[in-house]
Amino acid sequence: DRSVTFEDLLSMAASLGSDVPFFLTGGAAVGLGRGEEIYPVPDFPSLAGVLAAPGIAVSTADAYRDLNRPFQEDRPDASAFAKLVREFSGEFIAPASMASRWNGVGLGRNDFEGPVFRKHRQIAKWKKAFLAAGAMHAMMSGSGSSVFGLWPDSQSARAALTVSGPGVTFPFRLVSRSRYQRDWLRSLHPYAHSQTWPPQSNSTAAASRA
Repeated sequence: DRSVTFEDLLSMAASLGSDVPFFLTGGAAVGLGRGEEIYPVPDFPSLAGVLAAPGIAVSTADAYRDLNRPFQEDRPDASAFAKLVREFSGEFIAPASMASRWNGVGLGRNDFEGPVFRKHRQIAKWKKAFLAAGAMHAMMSGSGSSVFGLWPDSQSARAALTVSGPGVTFPFRLVSRSRYQRDWLRSLHPYAHSQTWPPQSNSTAAASRA
């Protein structure tokens, strides 16, 4: 056994899928490249949400093709990246006051919505339904087909669980990065060293201290 470095874990996670490295950090983050290059940003407010799974199969390859965006070669630019992080995180610097004043503006957009909504009208209807139910923000996740909405509290979000449509809905709540990591370590306590993040098995952690 040996201690696995965070960089090695990120590499292994990226080999499993572009979204997997995010789960080694949790919290709000900017993802670059294929999404596997993760940069944490200030946490969002602890908003309540509802996720709708319409049960519609969306081809990721088709979504990229239909997006019809010309290929641009990566050009690393530190100042451009810093600007991106500032714009993304600027609305969330003071989370204690966000629930009363935040209106969803600045959270972002999903460029896949245009081509996917044109092909799958029912997915677009879920977004409209969440907004009609008072969501502060609603958006399709990735290339679809799931759609989520955000509300200031659980009571407001519960009303959206009754929105009718094909598929199923699931309630959730945004949690901070520290809460995310703490809950994982608590769940893995019998098997993982409680002071190590990302979690590593007790045997691996013991070997790294030897």
